[in-house]
Amino acid sequence: MEREIINLTNEQWCNLINEEYLKINGEEIDIREVDDVYEGSSRHTEHHYKIFERISDGKFFKVGYETSVKDSMGWDECNYGNTTGTEVFPVEKTIITYE
Repeated sequence: MEREIINLTNEQWCNLINEEYLKINGEEIDIREVDDVYEGSSRHTEHHYKIFERISDGKFFKVGYETSVKDSMGWDECNYGNTTGTEVFPVEKTIITYE
């Protein structure tokens, strides 16, 4: 299954994660946050990913990012360079629990 990839500059990445705002090639893309998931932590950062929906076509994308566990580290120290958003698909799963 071919997945769409969206290339994001660091500024676009930061705006997407922190402001739920995305602008590509001068055009504002209407998006909606679907989920924000904590994946774990390391010595200085916590690892997360965000799922967002592109409203125009209903496609979903996953973008990873890190946050600081130290007050002195900001976006640029945790998330440097550029990144990509990878198309993902909703999958319904059944979870069995015992109570």
